[in-house]
Formats: sequence, structure tokens, C-alpha cells
Amino acid sequence: MVTEGGISLAGANNPAIVSYDDILLALKQEAEKRPDLADAIRLYCALLEAEARAEGTPPAAALSAREAGDRLGEGRSLLSPEALQVDAARLAELCAEIGFTIAQHRKELVKPLAKIHAWLYEQRQRIGALAVEYLREGRIREGEEAGLHADLLSLIFREALRPFLRAQAQALGPQVEDSHWYRGFCPICGGEPDFAALQPGNGQRGFSARAVTASGRSVGRPAPFARTRTRASLPTTRARIRSIG
Repeated sequence: MVTEGGISLAGANNPAIVSYDDILLALKQEAEKRPDLADAIRLYCALLEAEARAEGTPPAAALSAREAGDRLGEGRSLLSPEALQVDAARLAELCAEIGFTIAQHRKELVKPLAKIHAWLYEQRQRIGALAVEYLREGRIREGEEAGLHADLLSLIFREALRPFLRAQAQALGPQVEDSHWYRGFCPICGGEPDFAALQPGNGQRGFSARAVTASGRSVGRPAPFARTRTRASLPTTRARIRSIG
């Protein structure tokens, strides 16, 4: 199976489901072939590893099969921001770890990241509400108004929320028919894929988003649920990692 950019994700039986281990292996192999991208890939792998450590037990499916079918038939995703089950303490810890990880790889971003870390610590009792805001709008307005680096703040929330989205998708994924993975957006959260698996023979591109699903969905996509914004206006995580700062 070949993803966008030529990375082979062997062992993924379903183009929409790719494990952290498979993605990490593929990215590390690509780094050896693409020294020009090696630094960005190393950072990205470090973020993936932090997210993998934070994965928890999937909750029970929030929707019946009939409800899921109705929503998908209407072109809606299965999750709403409010329905996403988030452990606030774990989310706050992961936001901090994501920030520290970026700082270790991007020394020039230490100061804006330290400012974000301090602000998030002050807002730790409201981390769940901030997460809902990010999921709805793709941004944290209060943070921007406080003078924080908007792209970095969004990147931190995007990465930190992925283990929670994945857990939900483990429960909801079985209710999604294969055809729904070829609609250009994730049927679980409504986000856009960063990896697209090419079908052998016909070249049809299927969704493969690391963040969202059971074994691995989107690598970088517009915020889930931010459907009123044009997807082109929200760069992928990989693009942000290369250009931020």
C-alpha cells in the first residue's frame, strides 16, 4: 500500500487503518531516503511516539448502528466535539509533552512554546472547553488574544487530541462501511486525511488518517468539525512542522 509521498505502509489490510508502529517504521525508512526531510520526520516521529504512549482503552460506541448509518447517509461525521470523551488531566499532560517535544527539536521555538505552556497551565481547569473550541473552529481564540503563537497552539492541540479521537474511532469504526472512506473527509471526525492509500489496479485514493481511527488516522489535517472553513486554508501538520517559526 502506498501513501501520498510514496511511503509504503505494508501490513495495513484496510487503507483507513494504519498502526502507529507501521507509520513510524515507514516514516523512518523514508527519512533514510530523504535527508532533506529527515529533521522534520524525526520531530514528527517523536510526536507520534508521545501520542502512542497516551492511548487509552476505547469507550463503548456512542451511536447505534442505525444512528451511525443515518448520520453517514446525510454526509455527516459520527462524532461531535461535545461527544468526544476527553480525560482533562491526560490531555493537559499530553499538551505539555507535545510542547516539550517540539522545543527539543526546534530550539528557536523555545520562547513561544514556554509562553504557551505557562498559559495552558493557567487554563488547565478549562482544558476540556478549549479542546471543544479547537475541534469546532480549528483555533483557540483566547490564546491568540493572549498573544500566543497561533499555529503552535493549534499544532499542540491537534497532536494532543489524536489519542482521544483514535479511542473513539476504535468504537465507531466498525459501523463505517468501506465506501465512506473515499469521500475526502473522515467519517468519524469530519477531518481531512494527510495520508492517502492508493488502491492497487485502479489508483483510487482512500482515506488513511492517523489521528482518528482505530489503528491510525490522520497525520495532519484540518481540525475535525471545522467544516465551515475551507480545507485549503488549514495546512497539514507536516507543512506546519516544516514552516512554523
